Amino acid sequence: MDAAEPGETMKIKPDTYLENLTVGKHIRLKDSGKVEVTIARENQPALLVGPSEDEVEVERLRYHI
Repeated sequence: MDAAEPGETMKIKPDTYLENLTVGKHIRLKDSGKVEVTIARENQPALLVGPSEDEVEVERLRYHI
């Protein structure tokens, strides 16, 4: 995500990711196909947006808090 330009769509490969994501720019996160993408992190937020006020669009991803 660090290399993504603002406004870019990032396609995430199908898998379960046990990590937390912090997004601080306007990007779109989208799955790359028909197989489910899950982002999960036990006892921590799976997706953090900030510290900027940019929008983050999430399409067809599951994330667990």
